[in-house]
Formats: sequence, C-alpha cells, structure tokens
Amino acid sequence: QPLKPFKLLPLLKESLPILKFILIVTIAYFGIDFLYQNFYLDHYASPSVFRTDPFTRIYSKNVVSFLSLIGVKAVLNESARNLGCYINVNGVNQVLVIARCNGFPNILLLFSLLLAFPGPIKKKLWYIPMALLILYGCNIVRVGLLAITNDSQYTQYFKYIKLLANVITHISLLVIFLIWLKISLKK
Repeated sequence: QPLKPFKLLPLLKESLPILKFILIVTIAYFGIDFLYQNFYLDHYASPSVFRTDPFTRIYSKNVVSFLSLIGVKAVLNESARNLGCYINVNGVNQVLVIARCNGFPNILLLFSLLLAFPGPIKKKLWYIPMALLILYGCNIVRVGLLAITNDSQYTQYFKYIKLLANVITHISLLVIFLIWLKISLKK
C-alpha cells in the first residue's frame, strides 16, 4: 500500500532533529572549508605571496618538536614550490606537510559535529576547545609517525603505515565525539 501524506507527517516530525543535525554539520563544515580554501589558503598561493600558510608552518613546527621530544633528530625545511614544509629526519626530507594534510580537515569535521550536536552551552564552551586540542595532538603524532617510518621512498610498507595512521586519527575523532555524546546526554 502506498503511504498516505498524512501518515508521513509524524515520520518527518521524528526525523527533524536528525535532519537539523546533518544540515548544521554540512553547512558548518563546507562553509568554513570554503572560507579556509578560498580566502585563507588562496592568499598564500597567490603569485605576490606564494609561501606556506602560518597554520601549516606552526603545525609542522609542532611535529618537529614532538619528534625532538621522543629523541628523533628532525628539522623543518619550508618548500615554497610545494607550499608546504618538509619534515627532515636524519638528513632526508621524509614527509611534506601541505595545507590539506595539516590536520585542519579533521579538526573542522570534529568542530562541526560538536557544534551541531545539542548539548549544554557551558559544557560546549570547555569541551570543544579541549577536544580540538586533543585531536590536534593526535594529528601531530600521526605525521610524526609517518616521518619516522618513511624511508624517503613511497614504498608499499609506507602506504600501509600511512593508512594505519589515518585510521588511528579517525578513530580518535570518533572516540572524542562519542565522549561528547555521553557528556551532553548526561542529566
């Protein structure tokens, strides 16, 4: 039997919070990403400037600091040609950090999810910055591990390490969001 229009109304009414969540996540993620790509990054890629953006440079410096903290001798080499920074380990450029692999897309996704999910404003004010900082740290560890494991050739082994590092980062994002669900739903 075909569904009658008046029977669809309760179903649509029940789906409204989910649709609202999806809409807010989509608008926040793609809206901020559009601004990031077209106004922030394009400025640094313009012929008059043409250099690595400050967020990628700071992120790369943090990766080098992490590597130094765990006893790996690492140096940062900026690459104007690639608009990124090379992480140099033991005299070899191991990893090139560019704007799309500086952790910003993951941070933006987490921010959008946390912003869209209902919860007390007071809890959001402390949890969102803390969660973003934790994910930022996970991304630093991810690129640090890639710099340690890369042997200056993009081998099959390195492809698996890169995949594993990305999975770990995405699982971290999921766990952070699930913790938010538990915190926000607690009365």
